[in-house]
Amino acid sequence: MTAKAVELARERERGCLEVLLDLQDLEAVVVGGFAISAYGPPRFSVDLDLVVPSAGATQISERLNRRGYVFDRRWHGGQAFAGASEHWKSGPLSVDLLIDGVHDRRSGATFAWTEVRRTATRRPVRGLASDISVTPLVAAREVLLAMKLVAGRFVDLRDVAVLSSGPLDEEELARLLANCPEGHVRANAVRLASSLDDQNFRDSLKGVYRMDDRAFNRYLVSTRALCRRLGDRFGWDRSAAEKDAL
Repeated sequence: MTAKAVELARERERGCLEVLLDLQDLEAVVVGGFAISAYGPPRFSVDLDLVVPSAGATQISERLNRRGYVFDRRWHGGQAFAGASEHWKSGPLSVDLLIDGVHDRRSGATFAWTEVRRTATRRPVRGLASDISVTPLVAAREVLLAMKLVAGRFVDLRDVAVLSSGPLDEEELARLLANCPEGHVRANAVRLASSLDDQNFRDSLKGVYRMDDRAFNRYLVSTRALCRRLGDRFGWDRSAAEKDAL
């Protein structure tokens, strides 16, 4: 990144944290990049993803409007997670309100607001280059893992690796995944296991999260263990999952 790009990213990160500070007394659960930073090393996140109840969406929208954000669009499809969602913008800053839940358009998996809120807790959220202290509601590690394993993009699998290290309620994760298309999740889990041997994936994980070799090796071990435990619990085998991925 150029010096100008880094400075812009820092400004966007600070702007997102200021929004979280303003909204932390309301019912809004953080998912996405800032939620991952609540469970692992911080990385640059330059937009916000918030799961909110429809009953509280108007109050949150009013707060955003007072901060200079304007409503950009509402959609019911076309994004990785797409349901009744609103996109708000203020210059280069953006906030997505995922109203009443998170919905994956490719798999059809849904994580309802009540499900996300039930296990959400207040956790410190850090930025990579900001001194702002904020403790919003953050989705549980198990919820984030389930969402990421369903979405299965490169960045999602990278986040799974970070989330794999730490206390995990495996029964809760299994319950969440049981409500998702099994073949879809299985294929993504195998892709993740295979990616751990890919140099591009390794370099990206180390670079984005600024890990030294010791930290990287710890996440490598925990991710392999998570993939193995998932396979054992659901009775997955590598060959079947690779067929699902085709």
